[in-house]
Amino acid sequence: MHPPTPLGGGRGQRWAAQQLVHPREVLGVGIERLLAFHSALAPDGEARGLAYWTAAVAESFCEGGCVRLELGGQSYEMPAATAGRFYHGLFSDGGVASIHVALNDPSVSRLPGPAAIASFHSVLMTTTYATGRRVLEAGELRVIFDAAFRIRLWAFTAADTSVCLPRRRAAGPEDALPRTADATISRNLDWPDDAPAPRRR
Repeated sequence: MHPPTPLGGGRGQRWAAQQLVHPREVLGVGIERLLAFHSALAPDGEARGLAYWTAAVAESFCEGGCVRLELGGQSYEMPAATAGRFYHGLFSDGGVASIHVALNDPSVSRLPGPAAIASFHSVLMTTTYATGRRVLEAGELRVIFDAAFRIRLWAFTAADTSVCLPRRRAAGPEDALPRTADATISRNLDWPDDAPAPRRR
């Protein structure tokens, strides 16, 4: 009794093998596309319209792709077709100036069908606002690529969040000492021969 022949025979097996996403290709073409999407999130300090964000998402995501954000008490999940409007509102009305995603070495594994997933641990996403405030979110990033190495899923889950506020010192009595020191330096520069003797505290 002969063993059962796989459906499609040898030709079908070769075709299926060609459709598998190789992890080394994910680390090459896939990561390059991912970094291109991340670079679009730092738009060089210039105001970007809706067309910019729509094109940035369309160039990196496949049709039917999805963006998912788990940020503590806030969760966002949107198809790639509307993600451009989300980022446009975030940068224009939300006051965001740039988003930087710091990655480390990923672990890549195949998924059923022509797809692969890259998992990044200890990811740091820094969101900088026009006011100088920065939000640092540490967590994990999962990215699923299709056979053409376009992003099918971009999912970030934050495990820890910290906020950095710009340091502003209000004018008041605490500024008197620096201003007095500046005046003393100015006098010494103007009249070096008559420099006052140092005072003992």
